[in-house]
Amino acid sequence: MSEGTQTCQTKKLMIQRPKDPVGPQINDVGFADHVYIQAAAIFQNSHVEKPEDQKLVDYGKKGNIWMPEERDEESCLLAYELAFNSLKYQDLLESIIACCMVISYSVPEDLMSLVVVMLFDFQDRKFVKRRRLQREKLPDVFTVEDCLFRFKTKLAASLARIRIKFNLLNIEYVLPEIVKQRQKRAKSLLLYAWVNTQKTSLEDVKGSLTSEGFSEASSDKPCSLPVNAARTVLSQDTCVLMTGCFSALTVAHMAAVASTCSANVLVCESREARRKELRNVLLKMACTNVEVIPRNFLDLDPMEDELVRVSVILMMPQCSLSAVSNPVEFIATEKRDMDLLQDLSRGSISQGRLNNLVACQKQEIKHALKVPKSTALVYSTWSSYSEENEKVVQMAVGSKSQIYRLSATGLALGSQDNLEDTKDIFVLEASAESNGGFVSVMTRVGASVTTPGIPQTPTTAPSINKAQSQKPAGKRKKRR
Repeated sequence: MSEGTQTCQTKKLMIQRPKDPVGPQINDVGFADHVYIQAAAIFQNSHVEKPEDQKLVDYGKKGNIWMPEERDEESCLLAYELAFNSLKYQDLLESIIACCMVISYSVPEDLMSLVVVMLFDFQDRKFVKRRRLQREKLPDVFTVEDCLFRFKTKLAASLARIRIKFNLLNIEYVLPEIVKQRQKRAKSLLLYAWVNTQKTSLEDVKGSLTSEGFSEASSDKPCSLPVNAARTVLSQDTCVLMTGCFSALTVAHMAAVASTCSANVLVCESREARRKELRNVLLKMACTNVEVIPRNFLDLDPMEDELVRVSVILMMPQCSLSAVSNPVEFIATEKRDMDLLQDLSRGSISQGRLNNLVACQKQEIKHALKVPKSTALVYSTWSSYSEENEKVVQMAVGSKSQIYRLSATGLALGSQDNLEDTKDIFVLEASAESNGGFVSVMTRVGASVTTPGIPQTPTTAPSINKAQSQKPAGKRKKRR
C-alpha cells in the first residue's frame, strides 16, 4: 500500500449506514422530526408525476413544501436515504394510501409527500408507534403521525391485500431487478479512507487499524482512481486543474498526492458555500497547495493566466452514476446531482437525461482540450454507459487534428502495486465490494509525459478495450 491509497475506515471516520428498508428487526425509534420533513421535501421535488387518469395521490405543486436547513451530515444522509426508499416504493405506497381513502381526506395535499415518507418508515417498523427520543416536535409531523397511527389497522390490511394479490414474500419483490441487485451490493460494500500523509504516517494508521480489528484491503475505492491516474502524469513543480463534481475530501486527496512532487492544485467553484466548505476542510487537512478559482470552468478563457500554468486537467463531470450501488451516500458525499434520485430509484436513466449529461460532458472536454499548456487530461465517470465513457473519449482523441492521444492509465488490473499490466482505459465493474468506475488518460501528442514504470503509448491513437475488474487475492477479514 502506498501514500494516498485506500484502507478500511476507522470507527471514528465511519458513517453509520441507514437501516435496511426491509430488514427483519422491529424498532420503535424511527427518525427525528426534521429528518421526515427534509425527506418529504426531497420526495416532493423528485417523485414521478403521473397522468391524471393514473394518479392515486395528489401532491400539489413541486417545491410547495418547507425545506428545513441541513443539519449534521448524518441527519442529511438519513433524510436522503428515506426519500430514496420512498421513491423506490412510490407505486406501492400510493396503492396502500388509495385503499385507505380516509387518509387523503384527513391530510391536506401539500402534506401528502410527508405522508408517503412517514408511511414507508411506519410499515418498515411493522406499524409500531414511534418513541420520541428528542424534545423536537414539529406540528406537521405530529399531524401526519397521528393520522397514520389512527388508521394503522386499515393501512396494514391494505399492504397485506396487495402482497397476497401479487404473491409478494416482501415488498422488495416489487422492485426492478437492477434495483434489487444494487440494493444487495450496497449492503456488502467495503468502507474506505485515504491516508493523509501530510498529518500522519501510513505505518501509524495501519497500526491503529490493526489494533482495532481491521485488516488491509487491497482493492481501491472508485473515488480515488482518477486521483491515482492523475498521479502518473504529474511532474515536478506543475499544476493540476480539477473540474466537475467532487467532495472537499477528494480535493484534499489530490492535494496530498500533488504535494509529493511540489505540484499545486486549482479548483473551479463559483458557489460561495462550497468555497467556504473547501477552505474549512483543506485547513483541517493541512493542504496548503490548493487555490480556488471563484468561477465556473466553462466561463474561463483557456488563455487566462489561471489556466496557462495548468499542465494536467482532472475531469470528473456530472454523470448518470449508473455504476454506483449506493447512490444516496455517494451523491451526498461527492456532491452529485440529487435530481438523479428519481431515475436511479427506477433502475435506469431516461434517454433525455442521458443525452443532456453527455452533451455537458462533451462541452467540458472540448473546453479542456483548448487549455494551451496542458499535457495530460484525466477523464473519469461513475457510469456504466459507453455514451458517457468510451464515446466521449473517442470524440476527444478522434479529431482530424488529433491534439491528444490515449495513454496508459497507470492503474493495475490486479495488485495495486503491479503497474506492468495496464490498459488505455480502466473500467472497474460494480461488484459486492466496490462501486464501478471509468478512467482514461489522454496526453498531448508530442508532449513529454514521464510515467515511472509504465511504457509509453504509441503516437497513433489506439483502440479502446475494456479492462474487467479483478477481485484481490485473499479473503478479507471482517471487522470484529
